[in-house]
Amino acid sequence: MTKFFQFIVLACAVIWRVSSQIEPEEDDKNIFFNSHNYHKAKQQAKDNAVQFFFKICPNHTPQIKDKLKEFQTCSEKINEDDMMLCKVVEQNLKNCSTPLINFFEACVPKQAKGIPTYLLDIIQKLVRYVCASNGAHILELENPCILSTKQLYSRTCIRKLKEELEMYNYENLPEKTAICLFLDQFTDCFNTHVQKSCQDSTTREAYIGLYQNFLCTK
Repeated sequence: MTKFFQFIVLACAVIWRVSSQIEPEEDDKNIFFNSHNYHKAKQQAKDNAVQFFFKICPNHTPQIKDKLKEFQTCSEKINEDDMMLCKVVEQNLKNCSTPLINFFEACVPKQAKGIPTYLLDIIQKLVRYVCASNGAHILELENPCILSTKQLYSRTCIRKLKEELEMYNYENLPEKTAICLFLDQFTDCFNTHVQKSCQDSTTREAYIGLYQNFLCTK
């Protein structure tokens, strides 16, 4: 289970950086499941998340700090190392996250309502996805081919993602419907990028299957 949490944390760090540049830095291509880089990226992802929370809910700093502390205390009790506890981990994540999600649902701008709940839904679906996957598919989530920009098509996809992200900022958050629509329309772009950049069929299946968990439930 530890590798699952590593993947999620590191993926968040990479996505954050992609939003500000087309070409991922070389360090990003070598961070997968390296212990030192994992903890560094974990802290970076935490810092970025805190910054994001403060900006989307201004004037709620004391409450945000309290909720984040409660979440951290609760989540530290989750056993990341036992794959046999997938259902327990999923339930504990929900229990730890729900108070935080409910708080943000109440304080985010009107157009962003529903996004915090959507993010929690993604986390739960990712846990179920990894728990249902065999060892080979989980290991292939380490493969850095997903970050390749050698193909022109891949660079085009990343540029498309950047352009979408640049439409929004902390004062202009997207609606959930806009996120859902973009992710649906981006599916072919992502799948083709994976097909062209990742040579192994198991790798392609792992990443394409992973992306499906980000799509909105219809």
